[in-house]
Amino acid sequence: MEEGDASIEAVATRGEKIIGVGTYDDCCRLFRGVPEKIDLRGRCLVPGFIDAHLHPSLMIYFRLHTDLKDVENRRELFAILGEKVTELGNGQWLVGLRVKDHLLSDPSVMTCHELDAVSDKIPIVIIPHNGHMVLGNSAALRKARVGRRAHLFPQELIDYDKHGQLTGVFREGAVDLLFRAIPKPGVRRLRRLVKETFDELVANGITSCGGIFQVGDEGPAGKQGVSDIPLMLAFEEHIRPSLYGIIITDSSKKMRLIQQTSLHCSSETAYRRIGGVKIFADGTLGGSTACMHEPYSDQSGKGFMSMTDEDMYRRMVDAHLAGFQIAIHAIGDAANRQCIELYRRLLGEYPREDHRHRIEHGSVLDAEMIKSIAELKLNIVVQPQFIDSEKEWLFHRLGDQRSRWVYPFRSLFDAGVQVVGSSDAPIESVNVIEALEACVTRHGFETDQCLSPEEALRMYTINGAYVQFDERIKGSIANGKQADLVVLSDDPLAVEPENIGQIKVEETYIRGCRAYPVEIEESSSIFPVRAYGELIKYSFHRFFGERFFPI
Repeated sequence: MEEGDASIEAVATRGEKIIGVGTYDDCCRLFRGVPEKIDLRGRCLVPGFIDAHLHPSLMIYFRLHTDLKDVENRRELFAILGEKVTELGNGQWLVGLRVKDHLLSDPSVMTCHELDAVSDKIPIVIIPHNGHMVLGNSAALRKARVGRRAHLFPQELIDYDKHGQLTGVFREGAVDLLFRAIPKPGVRRLRRLVKETFDELVANGITSCGGIFQVGDEGPAGKQGVSDIPLMLAFEEHIRPSLYGIIITDSSKKMRLIQQTSLHCSSETAYRRIGGVKIFADGTLGGSTACMHEPYSDQSGKGFMSMTDEDMYRRMVDAHLAGFQIAIHAIGDAANRQCIELYRRLLGEYPREDHRHRIEHGSVLDAEMIKSIAELKLNIVVQPQFIDSEKEWLFHRLGDQRSRWVYPFRSLFDAGVQVVGSSDAPIESVNVIEALEACVTRHGFETDQCLSPEEALRMYTINGAYVQFDERIKGSIANGKQADLVVLSDDPLAVEPENIGQIKVEETYIRGCRAYPVEIEESSSIFPVRAYGELIKYSFHRFFGERFFPI
């Protein structure tokens, strides 16, 4: 990923750093004694992968429940749910994750009554692939007592039938009505889940990640999100990749509080930093809540903005003047246009060099917006695997003209925009190799927007480092950079595009040490709770209750 010759013969490392790149003989001369030699036997060495946008706490949470991403129709869905219900004991909930969006919205939105046919006694909650909607059966609604709190949310976030009764469908911020009631794991199990989650990242070659964290109720996890930061602090021994934190908050003061914890180090070479503020502009295409200029092609609605322009701009100014990076979730064309204009206003009133502000997703754009994004030097953080998950229904939802501008990677690259890769896990898999293939082939969807294999690889290496202000220390194989390296079974720049997804991650090195595979598993230790003031006390108290963490 360095400019110039794409291939090198050998790499020399000492400690955490790369100290030499070039021929085998040149690298050997850098050592006084005999260095340890690792023969890759013709395999491919690439920079460590950087996933710039994922949700660690939700990834941990998702590991607790049933993944339904491979279910193809409603009959199969109900059959699997029925089998799972028979396995559950008293007091347990059945939570099904990543159901294909169209199964809940086509031909009509499923209701609690259909889930009641599976069970009206065991609480059942279904979460579609987009993660911005939830469906519960009558037992779940009763357990969560949603009838008492539904009036606190706007009606566009909650579905009612013609008699004014709840259908069990909740969107965006209202999903917390059900999430808050789902039983939480015990501490020992939670510790194991944290380790498994970060081990999965490393096994997929991810040596750095951008973690999205909540500090309050706002965000996809609802009230559970208040535990995000304390969860990372309590189990930070298992966070092996470098971590760049992006916080969902309305105040830079809260950012400063988190920067006082061990999740942040201000040095240039720190491998844990808190640097970004996330803002939600709209919803999702799958949930039809992404804000569009014109109605969706398959329904009358246009989606909606998550907050007023002035509220969003106030947050942007607060973060910008405090020196933080801004990352705005924008999916619909109207939402993206509005975010671009607010960025134009912000940078006009408060100019700042090298701001590296971001749009997360940037799903539906047009040529004019892409030109403006380039002029304002905004970064676009995309999720290539969204193409796989949505391509079957995107054309139906958006129509011919708008579909041409969905995930327009080629147009963004050609305009000189920094395009950065991510998974938005747990929404998509953290398998970077599959994402590379999606970039290069788009699996037949709007192939004019395909990238070359090298461009796709840049999204997950040097571009990912750039968006985290880390291109001087990572993102390429170069002298003086961190020895974050991944050994692949084959060269993604050399195999046929449709075969990229078959490449395997065989070894991962983080800061010079082999992190995957690990020959000897670390022994289990007692749960190491570290006290970080009132933040951790308050949050753990709300998340676990006194049963697990007596205050």
